[in-house]
Amino acid sequence: MEVDAEVLENIISALIPWWSAISKIFYLVGFCMIVFGVAGIARHQKLQGWQDNQKLSYLSVFCGVVLLNLPGLLDATSWTIFSESSTQTLSYSAPTSDVFGLYIQLSVYIIILVGLIATGRGVMMIRRQAYDPFVLGTAMAHIIGGVVAVNILKFAEMVGDTAGGDVEVIISNFFNI
Repeated sequence: MEVDAEVLENIISALIPWWSAISKIFYLVGFCMIVFGVAGIARHQKLQGWQDNQKLSYLSVFCGVVLLNLPGLLDATSWTIFSESSTQTLSYSAPTSDVFGLYIQLSVYIIILVGLIATGRGVMMIRRQAYDPFVLGTAMAHIIGGVVAVNILKFAEMVGDTAGGDVEVIISNFFNI
């Protein structure tokens, strides 16, 4: 069992730096979207009937700016909905120090990283609305789901308060631990 705990601790410590790496990838994608959007606006400014390209260019600039400010967007929505910064969940430690607690901590970190990716993907999906007007609902679902996943601990606490108890007690009753 000790080998399992050491492996889980190593995986958990390796997952934490991915938050900044994924954020930097979104910075790069956002910067590229801004450059291509501004270039598209400048290139098609002189043409008549460039509504589709105009919409794509403006949406590219908008999505690029949002991706450049993705941590700020996550913090703003986290403070609005959960009254907590989104990066505070990265300092989560399991309530128990056994292997089960490490599995919970690993699951929380994976959910947080998936939430960050889902939020960025949702912002990038807004750009596709230039061609498909029905993509906005899917993009908003990705953004809202990503914000909830990044703040999974506060969301679980809210669900636990609504269901009448602590989250850990509800989970242990559910699994009969």
